[in-house]
Amino acid sequence: MKRHLFSLSFFILFLVNTTWGQCWELVYDSYEDPFNFSFIRDIHFINDSVGWACGERYFSGSYCGGFYMKTTDQGENWEISSPPGPYPYNIFFTDEQNGCITANTLNGTFWTNNGGADWDDSNFEIGINQNAIVGGLFFINRDTGWLSAGNLSIQKTTDGGNTWQAQFQHPGFFAQEIHFVDENNGWVIGSSGTFNNRGRLYHTTDGGENWALQLSMFRDYFDVFFLTSQLGWIAAEDNSVCRSTDGGYNWDCYPVMGGEQVGISSIYFVNDTLGWMGEGLHKGIFVTTDGGQTWSQHYLPAVEENEEIYGQDLLMASDTVGYFCTKRGKIYRYRGRPAACGPALLPVQDSTLSPRLRWHPAEGCFDGYYLQLGTTPGGQDILPRTDVGWDTAYQLNEALPASTQLFATIVPYNHVYGPAEGCNSTAFTTIDCPPAPIVIDTGFCEGEAFHFMHTVFEEAGAYPFPFTDAQGCDSTITLQLAAWTVYDLTVDTALPAGAPYQGVVYTQDTSFVQHYTSAQGCDSTVTVNLNILVNAEGGPSKPAPALRLFPNPATEMLYLEFDGFPAGPARLSIHSSTGQLMLEESLNLPERRARHRIHLAGWPQGVYFVAVQATGKWRVRRLVVI
Repeated sequence: MKRHLFSLSFFILFLVNTTWGQCWELVYDSYEDPFNFSFIRDIHFINDSVGWACGERYFSGSYCGGFYMKTTDQGENWEISSPPGPYPYNIFFTDEQNGCITANTLNGTFWTNNGGADWDDSNFEIGINQNAIVGGLFFINRDTGWLSAGNLSIQKTTDGGNTWQAQFQHPGFFAQEIHFVDENNGWVIGSSGTFNNRGRLYHTTDGGENWALQLSMFRDYFDVFFLTSQLGWIAAEDNSVCRSTDGGYNWDCYPVMGGEQVGISSIYFVNDTLGWMGEGLHKGIFVTTDGGQTWSQHYLPAVEENEEIYGQDLLMASDTVGYFCTKRGKIYRYRGRPAACGPALLPVQDSTLSPRLRWHPAEGCFDGYYLQLGTTPGGQDILPRTDVGWDTAYQLNEALPASTQLFATIVPYNHVYGPAEGCNSTAFTTIDCPPAPIVIDTGFCEGEAFHFMHTVFEEAGAYPFPFTDAQGCDSTITLQLAAWTVYDLTVDTALPAGAPYQGVVYTQDTSFVQHYTSAQGCDSTVTVNLNILVNAEGGPSKPAPALRLFPNPATEMLYLEFDGFPAGPARLSIHSSTGQLMLEESLNLPERRARHRIHLAGWPQGVYFVAVQATGKWRVRRLVVI
């Protein structure tokens, strides 16, 4: 029965995503959300510009019809049409007039010889229970092609898809992709259909009349591609691409991305060294320039950041133009060309010798940037050429020379053509670093040690240390180290009878030992000999020094008692053990015994010397503040 095309008869324009200006550009996007999108199953081009794609539409998560579409301008515009049957699965045109569409069953296979204006049902030799899902479709010329499907295995046509003849029927073989290099040599890849999905590869040298098993492994294979009758590749589920140079009898396998699973979906080579691989999870596209031994990731611009790509099929129309479709209704186009210079270093904002360098994104076909720094334009004596990937900023980890003019060169590159050539350099000058020495004045207790900058010091002195400040400038720290005295003193003091000493009233002479920490933190010991003074009514007083301090050791209050000093002016001064003047006063002493009060609140703990000068004579006493 002849079926006529129902065309939607309109063109839909899709904005090319050139935000990054990469080698791959988004040219078609029908994705709305996880429940409303087009599943593009297959894509095929007959040259750089003319191609077709087919798939299914989903609305609210349910199938709502199939579609196929055609472009004549490298994917800039697509004419969308209704297919001759439901669930379009594969599409293959040998020229603009002759083509074939398959569905998820053989009953959904159709052919056209007038560019899709009319579609006719294909006729198959189908046995009982052999109507299975079609896996692969391949034509070597306008008339001759092959089709692989589930438990039907292989069918061949010699009249452009009108009629098909069974060639290889294997109920236990679930055929997937099929590929021929001429009318005789071809390969079909699939699995045994058992629980462990044992992958299998079959080969024919007589156009499909006979097929021989070449490879059987406990892993699945997703695609097969041969460039010649001897050189070919297969994509395996264990994150590897395997290459054969003897027609498929022996294989060398190479990992794509270390141990990370990438979900290889399709593979295509344009010569013996240059090839691409489509990935079905979230990495997108990989390219090789050494025949598949090593692979580099291409950048794919996604509609949303971190969006799952779900790659489906990849086809290279030439070594400079290719296409990649996804299960989420997107088509990406590759336009290969050498990377172009352009990005220049933005003004350096960081006031350090290790600034963060920034630049605007490049335009054109590129896969990353090289950054280099030198003291001359294009030089790299400061920072050798460094691959920074797709980042447009680079944080320097080592300090640059101060007050120096440097030249930054940003070189876009792509994996196929290498780095751009002749890129200009941008000059900038690093910050000035004036001398900024630092002196640290400190000390340690005698008999101990001081730790600084992973060094142990046991003697006083000045010790210089080089250091780098927050800006990256070199400077010097001088450690001025003193050895603080640790005291072991005996102090004689006196109190009137009945006066408390540190909250206790003593009735007789007493001696005791006190331990305290000085202002510098050193532990010291003071032995106090306390003399109790008896007044005249209570009996004769004991002889006393002309100058007495109490209490001693003192805390917040100190009393000075003057006995036997001549009346008249006197000078009072108190110095610390390091010679610092803490107090200086002028006194006018009376004829009788006099007492003077001094507030010590806030005085550092330590040893002090109290001196009184009168009539040219000095009286000095030692004071301990705790």
